[in-house]
Amino acid sequence: MSNINPNNINGSYPIAGQDNDSQGFRDNFTNILNNFAFTNQEIEDIQNKAIFKTALSGTSLNNNLNGSEIANVAIKSGGYSLYDFGATSGTLDINFYNSNFFKVSTAGGVSLNITNFPNRYASVRLWINVTNVSHTLQFPVVVNINTSDIAGFGFNGLSNTITFESTGNYVFEISSYDGSSYSLQDLSRNRASIAGNLSVSSNIYLTGANSHISASDVKIKGNLVSTGNLVNQAGVINSGYFLANVVTGQNLVANVSYHRFICNASPYGTVANLFVTLPTGVEDGREIQISTTVPVTSCFVSNMTPGTASVIWLANNWASSGNVSATLVYNASAVQWYRVG
Repeated sequence: MSNINPNNINGSYPIAGQDNDSQGFRDNFTNILNNFAFTNQEIEDIQNKAIFKTALSGTSLNNNLNGSEIANVAIKSGGYSLYDFGATSGTLDINFYNSNFFKVSTAGGVSLNITNFPNRYASVRLWINVTNVSHTLQFPVVVNINTSDIAGFGFNGLSNTITFESTGNYVFEISSYDGSSYSLQDLSRNRASIAGNLSVSSNIYLTGANSHISASDVKIKGNLVSTGNLVNQAGVINSGYFLANVVTGQNLVANVSYHRFICNASPYGTVANLFVTLPTGVEDGREIQISTTVPVTSCFVSNMTPGTASVIWLANNWASSGNVSATLVYNASAVQWYRVG
């Protein structure tokens, strides 16, 4: 509240045409002087504390609120000022006093140091341009909330470090509610895992070397396309094949490293007897395909576990004509392989 009092000045004094007591002059002059003093103090207080669009004459603009609260405010067209490290590597200081938005282009591995965060909720963003996949981004150990499924985080045993599978631009947000513990959010990519069920009505493409699906129940109505191995909680489904040059009487032991085993003879000719042993104890639904490129008089396919039944619906002479295939599927509850194709 202002101390300036315009009502303590007698505007009708002196009275014209009569002798006026000098005390009235003195009272008005004193009150005017006091009001000037109050005005000077209050203007200086405003200059020291108010927010301005531009600097006052003879000063530099400083709108530092020093943590003062602004309540019930609507902000339009606001933005973050940019603190650009440029192209560099090594340890970078993410100083909250400098900005809420930082940018760096990697010239090597980058390690972050976080300083001057307040003891209330606050956040900063980091835009990083990764110019080489060998360049990593390391966070201090206090960044330990919501980090476990950030893509590439902690890969190959690199503690609190993100390894990138491809070059390009990535944006991360670092936040804290107390200036001691920090949460990390990847704003440019989805997280590496999904909690709960996943229902997909279109295609899924797994293109990264570390891509995997680990949800408890994944429902896919479209195609599931993987450029590498598809890894789930039950095991590895591998589209690779093994070409075996076999001879009469040979025992070919199939395993889960390959999806297809191709029996070939070099030089080309007929194989009288061939024995193929299938693994047991693998995950339910495991598929193995046995193919031949040459005539085989008799091909005996059996389980690896002694005493178990042979493959259901697969005769010993199924490969006699050559250039044929048999698709086999494992049933874990029955400990048994079945021919399905």
